[in-house]
Amino acid sequence: MRRPFPPPQLRGVLLDLDGTLVDTEPLHKATADDVLAQIGVTLTAEDYRTLAGRGDVDFFRALDARHGFRMSVAEIITRRTALVVARAPTFGLRANPGVPELLDLLDGRGLPRAVASGSVRVQIDALLGAAGLLARLPVRVSGHDDVPRQKPAPDVYLAAAAALGLQAEACLAVEDSRTGVASARAAGCFVVWVPSPSFPCAQPDGVDLPLASLHELVGLLHAHFPPA
Repeated sequence: MRRPFPPPQLRGVLLDLDGTLVDTEPLHKATADDVLAQIGVTLTAEDYRTLAGRGDVDFFRALDARHGFRMSVAEIITRRTALVVARAPTFGLRANPGVPELLDLLDGRGLPRAVASGSVRVQIDALLGAAGLLARLPVRVSGHDDVPRQKPAPDVYLAAAAALGLQAEACLAVEDSRTGVASARAAGCFVVWVPSPSFPCAQPDGVDLPLASLHELVGLLHAHFPPA
């Protein structure tokens, strides 16, 4: 059941990274393709469509179950992470439309924010840095390094809320994937869904507020929350 906007006790905003803040999916797919090609595995469109949004461990474990790897999942993640970090600065990554305006609005309303990503921490920092967002998002929680369970478990959203000194129920979460929506909903967040620019999925279950763009979210927050 959808809950009405605005949530009654909104005190913070939690932001997914991949596909939400930055359109990183083409880089992730290219680097996964390259690493898997080393062991004779071809990543299909169906693989990526059904598994996008999972943390690296769950993503590659699921692929291992489907295709059978001749290399450990841990080694594949290490190689893939190294490729992402190396290529990010020259891949042309930019903040998704509406992100700068959203961060400006949160500053003006005194609403804290945190990144809640399933990625490896060094990868989070590299991607945000390449997109010019690292300094604007100092609170970052990694679903790979900082919590025991990855999305769709609620751990990363619970930890991101706690990093702001908040309960998850007091936070709005912005996501683009089924896995991420399930994670944020399980944590108790009010869930906003904005489709990924490169790999949009059908609207998942558990969404409180589906939007076409972050610009729409900026407009709604502007209307409902006066400047601090």
